[in-house]
Amino acid sequence: MTLPTYSLTATILVATLLFTAASCKKGDIGPAGPAGPAYTGNIAGFVSLFDQYGTKQLNNQSGIQVKEMETGKVATTDVNGKYEIDSLPTGNYTLQITDPSGNFAPSQVNQLQLIEGTVNHDVRLSARPNFALSTLSAVDTIVAGTAYIRLSGSLASTDTRARTLAIFVGSAPGTTSATSTYLLNVSKTVNANAITFVQYILPADLNGAGLASGSTAYFAVYPAGATYANASSYEDLSNGRTVYNAIGANAVTASALVP
Repeated sequence: MTLPTYSLTATILVATLLFTAASCKKGDIGPAGPAGPAYTGNIAGFVSLFDQYGTKQLNNQSGIQVKEMETGKVATTDVNGKYEIDSLPTGNYTLQITDPSGNFAPSQVNQLQLIEGTVNHDVRLSARPNFALSTLSAVDTIVAGTAYIRLSGSLASTDTRARTLAIFVGSAPGTTSATSTYLLNVSKTVNANAITFVQYILPADLNGAGLASGSTAYFAVYPAGATYANASSYEDLSNGRTVYNAIGANAVTASALVP
């Protein structure tokens, strides 16, 4: 068998090419190309107003302020409740919605994404309740063979229309509507012309919120607007719980052992 042969000239040429390639340096980076287009858009929508009984207000809805927190731009609703914030660059935005008169509780919109064009986002505000609570007691009891915690209390005055209560349950003294303190929220309707109320809480609901049987449950009950759970409310991004703003300033409190 005849072995392949290589010329000295070819060997030198290959060696030269390899040396040259190894010793070459990268060239300078060329100039950057032109920036892409800067997209802008608008955030618009309607603010709907509800009284403390849950009735939507159909008269003048002007004067509500919608502030975009990243840029500081503010829009004010017209008579129909419409607002618009324009010429915003692409991004995520936070809106704070307030009533300068203080009649309606504020709300907030978190992480509203704007790419381009107009993003429509409607908001609901509830009136603050104008009634107060007087007393509250909590006892564990058995009704028809089923264990409950029985909450009972009284209101400071009667009303010809039904009213709403917001009940917050926590695991420690100092439970309030603050998202860092409550574990469970329950609503209660007080009938028209009534001044007292009773609400039964199942142990299973408390267990599901993290309150074990034999532990102490702490209750804080507030006057609330009828739409407090979906108007003037928003998510606290730090813990995923809901901030409820359409409630009274003062609560009545009590505690009881979980059956």
